[in-house]
Amino acid sequence: MQELYAKEILEGNIDPFQVDFDEFVKAQEKERYLVGFKDVGDDTKIVEKYLLEEDEESLLEDLKGAWRAKDYIDIAENMLFEDLDIDMAKTVINKALHTADESEEFVDIAELLIEEFDDKKTARNAYEKGCEHAKDTSDLLFIADSVADEDYLGDKEWAQQIYQDALSLAQGFYDFIYVARSVSDEAYLADQASAKEILDAAATVLDPTDNAQLVRLAQSYALYGKDGTNAKEYYIKALGNAQNFDEFYAVLE
Repeated sequence: MQELYAKEILEGNIDPFQVDFDEFVKAQEKERYLVGFKDVGDDTKIVEKYLLEEDEESLLEDLKGAWRAKDYIDIAENMLFEDLDIDMAKTVINKALHTADESEEFVDIAELLIEEFDDKKTARNAYEKGCEHAKDTSDLLFIADSVADEDYLGDKEWAQQIYQDALSLAQGFYDFIYVARSVSDEAYLADQASAKEILDAAATVLDPTDNAQLVRLAQSYALYGKDGTNAKEYYIKALGNAQNFDEFYAVLE
């Protein structure tokens, strides 16, 4: 670095009386870091302005250590909490969007974009990428809940489609239960009729000797499907399986 500093002086690019060696080193570090933000397009100009003109050494250290989407999300949240540069915070979120590779990360990014910037267009893009990276029912369920929530995207129609996709990946009894719970939730679709249909599907894959499943299905019919008749039926089946006081008590409770 000293040789580079000397070369810049000799070539007349730096006045050593205006820029000492320590200042030169800091500027070089910041310039090199800009390369890591080339994937955010025009936002690179915001990064350049922030890192080269603002005295935010602690932020620079955080960014130098960041490599996962979660790192960038945490940095952006801290910037917003501390009322630092809003444009730079959004650029860091954009960096997270380019770095993310887990569906949950994309949801976190989408929710942050909506909460802090009311940017539903970019958020929708994040949700779409989350769907592309979803591996199982729980991943899609997490996305659908956020998409349906009025506090975030509030797109019930699209959420319904994602719930259907989640069902298509269902691997067992509890996957159906969890989807039914979300579909019936007032904060999401508030659709008890569809929840009941999903619980009917759950009934086809439950283990009839497993009292925990029987009780969970009975509870779900009562809570999510508003179906007391089926709830009672499965409670009775669970009681029929009970072999001792503890098993009877677990069902009655």
